[in-house]
Amino acid sequence: MRSILWILFLLTGLNSFAQVKTFDIGVLPTEYAEGMPPLEFLEIEEKIMEEIDKIPRYNLVKLPEDYYEVEKKTDLFSEFEAIRKQGKESNVPYLLQIVFGDTEWYSEQVEVVVEKAVVKDGKEVKPAKTKKYWHHAATLWVTLNLYSVETGGLADSETFNSEVASKTTQFTTARKPKPQQDFQTAVTKSKGILLNRLKSGIKKLSHLNADLLKVIEEDKKGIRVVRVQAGQFHGLNSSDRLYMYYENEHLINGQKIIREVHAGNLIVTETKEFSALCEVRKGKKRLQQLLKEGKKIKCNFEKSYNHGF
Repeated sequence: MRSILWILFLLTGLNSFAQVKTFDIGVLPTEYAEGMPPLEFLEIEEKIMEEIDKIPRYNLVKLPEDYYEVEKKTDLFSEFEAIRKQGKESNVPYLLQIVFGDTEWYSEQVEVVVEKAVVKDGKEVKPAKTKKYWHHAATLWVTLNLYSVETGGLADSETFNSEVASKTTQFTTARKPKPQQDFQTAVTKSKGILLNRLKSGIKKLSHLNADLLKVIEEDKKGIRVVRVQAGQFHGLNSSDRLYMYYENEHLINGQKIIREVHAGNLIVTETKEFSALCEVRKGKKRLQQLLKEGKKIKCNFEKSYNHGF
């Protein structure tokens, strides 16, 4: 009886350990681009570190000051080897590098009609009144590169920018431009957008690969609600979007290739420490059929390209 209890204890312990698996990360020195004030760089860099530190799944064990700079090489192989060497020396499986892109800023004059023209009998008797304004806007970029020390290559890479379709990064003045002042104001406005995107997107830097644990609700139309093996520990919040998939193995030129096959989409509705309830937004019937076929369903973060619009 004692042996059985001991085995059950070991199995429970192993399962709990699997749930709390962390990514040990060392952070390489940041690579800076020209065109952005140094203080802005530092503030965003500090914010990135703060946001990473808020996610229990990530464990920052080494900081930039713990590393010598990785010199830019003429070829990627040499550069990856230099990165891999640093990771092995510091005994971490992943290395993160923050790369800032150039800052794009523009200033243009526009003419706005403030009072329409008065027309009588087809003739303009009172001209329109116009006023000239200056529009200013800046776009900031930052790329997070996650390197695998085992291979020396990129495990994942995320680029964030502050560009928006509605041009809310603009601000308007009636006076003539003051380049230094207007540039700083545009950058400050843009920085707020970039930081919000970093805050919501950093958790997507490493693959989730969360198992679908249980079907909670289903009806004639298919599966409506499920529970997945990822939660607050992984940085999940309500309204986060996930996609479901299963792995399909192919043999190509004698080599096994694993391909993800899309199975549907989820939206997180409630989170616990290591699990989350999700509503099935796409693929209700397909998911039901795949589970009947015995497919093992996994979930990952939906990614928006460049975290832009």
